[in-house]
Amino acid sequence: MAPMRAFIPKRFSSRKGAAATPKTINKEPGFWKPQELVTLKVHATSEAFAVHKEFACHHSPVFNAAFNGPFIEGQTQVYKLEDTTPRAARLLVYWLYTQNVDLTLPSYDESALKAQGNALAELWVLADFLLIPRLQNAVLSAIVSVRRSHHSLYMGSWEYVCAHTAPDSAIRRLLAHQVAFYLDADVFEAKKGEMGKELLGDIGLALMRERDVFERWVGRGKDGDGLVESGEGKRPGEMFRVCVEDFMGVEDEDEM
Repeated sequence: MAPMRAFIPKRFSSRKGAAATPKTINKEPGFWKPQELVTLKVHATSEAFAVHKEFACHHSPVFNAAFNGPFIEGQTQVYKLEDTTPRAARLLVYWLYTQNVDLTLPSYDESALKAQGNALAELWVLADFLLIPRLQNAVLSAIVSVRRSHHSLYMGSWEYVCAHTAPDSAIRRLLAHQVAFYLDADVFEAKKGEMGKELLGDIGLALMRERDVFERWVGRGKDGDGLVESGEGKRPGEMFRVCVEDFMGVEDEDEM
């Protein structure tokens, strides 16, 4: 029998010029400790979700610090989700396991669509607090998907979004852009009194941003008496369309 050769990983090799083993980034947890569970409790409610600790800590640095640090959560393995709702927490847990935003509806009526719109806004805010940019991006895509699937816009979550996000947050810009370019003019005329100055201001910003993009593309003639193509930015056929990637934030390095 031929002698067995010893296996020496390249990163431990003493040979000159040996290549280092590239870093392997695990995008998803691997169920290394399936017996370890943590509990996510929705504050001021009786709702609680048991989640594999590996999944929670892998996707959220906030959970990772809380459950593995010298905090009360590290002792109890229970985390209280503040300023959110059970429906947002359910969507969060669903995403932790599937990497998808659940868009199923209990019924296809107006009340269910409204509840879904509110839940998506709440989920984006929750993901922002938990530092999960991948989930925030997924929520933005889900909002656009709902509009396309049901051919309707729900603006009832706007007050919540304004109260819980910065003026130039991605979700706020996306919602304003959708209203600016997809809401029928007659509906806008009838509803503008209910929108409030924040939404109307953001709609104006969305329009001006697209106007600036358009002017950069066409350019202006030297004499100011005509428009000439400059070839920069979006082409006319792409003007005034929601491209959800334009509103997405940069993902963490470990999530790329």
